[in-house]
Amino acid sequence: SIVAIAVFITVQCFATTFYSQANNQPFSNLANWNSNSGGGGSNPIAADLTSGSHTFVIQNGHTITVDQDINVAVLTVGSGASGVLTIGNSTTARNITVAGNLSVSGGANFNVGAFNAVHTLTVGGIISNSGTFNLVNTAVTRVCNTTMNGSGFPQIIGTSTPTFNDLTISAGAAGADITRSI
Repeated sequence: SIVAIAVFITVQCFATTFYSQANNQPFSNLANWNSNSGGGGSNPIAADLTSGSHTFVIQNGHTITVDQDINVAVLTVGSGASGVLTIGNSTTARNITVAGNLSVSGGANFNVGAFNAVHTLTVGGIISNSGTFNLVNTAVTRVCNTTMNGSGFPQIIGTSTPTFNDLTISAGAAGADITRSI
């Protein structure tokens, strides 16, 4: 039984990619995530949503709503045709931290929910947008402010123009800090 515990602890320490498995699910629903894109692998544990060590992919045809603070290594919205990640399911402000890259694929949508809340997105890597990236809902109190704070100079790339509320670029040794509403 000690060997089984050691194996379990070792498996949980490695970075894993988790794929959404169903539509209209809250991010916190552990049963909705699986280490195999088609299912049949392992589900994350609650700590995996906030450890900053794992990659999460919202697959085509799935809408996922961020209903808690999350901290992930990499976040991908869509697998090339669709997929939606909505920040916020209530008036509670959510904090989304992506240690590495944030990608919004073509046909995918990354947006803010229809509740009065000012959310925070922090990205340590590149923001890549080829879909819809809109962090300003119709009301000024339905927004997400973004900070890019990687160790190198932050990059925003892709084929589509993202919409930010407040964007803070904190480049550290790579350059000056900039805060703008865009």
